[in-house]
Order: sequence, then structure tokens, then C-alpha cells
Amino acid sequence: MVYDSYAEEVKEIYSRLDEQIREMKKLTGLSCPKACGVCCSKENIEATALEFLPLSLHLWETGEAFSWYKILQKEDLNNTCVFYKSQLSDNDTGACMMYFYRPLVCRLFSNAAVINKYEKAEISLCRILSGSRPELKEHIQKAMGMGLSVPVMRNYSMMIYNIHPELGGKYYPINTAFKKSLEIVSLSPKNFSNNRAA
Repeated sequence: MVYDSYAEEVKEIYSRLDEQIREMKKLTGLSCPKACGVCCSKENIEATALEFLPLSLHLWETGEAFSWYKILQKEDLNNTCVFYKSQLSDNDTGACMMYFYRPLVCRLFSNAAVINKYEKAEISLCRILSGSRPELKEHIQKAMGMGLSVPVMRNYSMMIYNIHPELGGKYYPINTAFKKSLEIVSLSPKNFSNNRAA
């Protein structure tokens, strides 16, 4: 199925990115504050349907896709991400319910560089990290000047776009992107025939 190959390409990009972020964190001490979740609880986060293909295919394979689709039909799709729960149990703080399958935007946020108006890579940290560890940005920027490899948002976005320009180039509110991805996968020949048989 064609969507399987797209999903595999996305997963390869995620794997490469995760490794680059792990190495950068190890060398710089960059880490999110424990149980923060501020970025996850924001509205108006955008993603592409392509970023959710690995998750959508996984949910079809495990039989969970329809349940999630029903949740999305009841949700205001402009709300915060359906996968973020501020508290998972009485003893827990919040977390992403689909962390392993999170989209590109979630992987890159506060872990990557942007290209500034001078065409130079500049680390982009969230306001929480910038406020609590003001020295961190300068430390990482200095390490970048000495050759530290840091993910660049534009480059990774372009990798996703190049897999499939339509699916990887149109941005939607994060829940809408997930819903569209589920719809795309549900209409693939394999899943469509399974749906009709059910």
C-alpha cells in the first residue's frame, strides 16, 4: 500500500531527528522541565496529515482508529491536542498519550534551530526554558559555532514535504491533521475493504 511507504519514510526522518536531538541534549544539557506540558496545552498548534501517517496506520492495525475518529468528531478540532492529558491518574502529571508517534512539530519544538534573517541557524527555545535557564541559549549557540549539529526546522519540514508535497505541505490545526490522516488511511484499498466487511 502506498501510504505504508510514505509512513516508513516519515518514520525514518523521525528516527534520524530523534538521534540528532538525543546527541544535542547529551552535549548541551538541554532538557524540558519535568512534567511541564505548557507547549502541549497550547491551542493553534499546526501539523500536516503526513506527519500523522505512522500513527494512523498503527491505529488501524491495532483496531483503535475508529474509536479515535469518534473522539475527534465530538471535539472542537481547534482545541488542544487530543493526545495530551494534563493528568493521567491521581498520582501522575500530564503526558502525551502517543509520545512515540508524535508529529514533527512536537519533536522539533524547543529542540531545533530556525534560520534568522541573516540566513544563520539560531537555536529556538521555549519561553519556559529561556526564562528558567537564560544561559542555555548562549551555551548552545556557542556550541553550534564550534560545530555542534542541531536540527534545523526548515530542513526537516522540507524533508516531510518532499515525501508528498500535498500531504506534507498543507498545515492544519493538530487535531484536524490527525483526523485527515485517519481518513486518508481509512480510504486505502486494504482498510476500505476491511471497513465494509465489518
